[in-house]
Amino acid sequence: MDERSIYLFEGMRGEDIVKQIFKKCSYSGLSKTKDVVLRKDDIFRSMMNIKPYDKVNEILGQLTCTKGIVRGSAKQDVFSVID
Repeated sequence: MDERSIYLFEGMRGEDIVKQIFKKCSYSGLSKTKDVVLRKDDIFRSMMNIKPYDKVNEILGQLTCTKGIVRGSAKQDVFSVID
């Protein structure tokens, strides 16, 4: 896979990305899709070492508007680092 193709898949669900890659590479093993996604998730979580920018909690605490989170990761990944 070339880098451009990977960027075109940005924002898609992991399972859909794997299916697209399999299709592009003419790989017929769609039954392996979930295994690939689970392995990718394991690797991603083992690499996560996310720390907020300095004073982000202080700044967020001063905001009086409604706040929300936009995410591109699985909900459990976001909640594991949100505190």
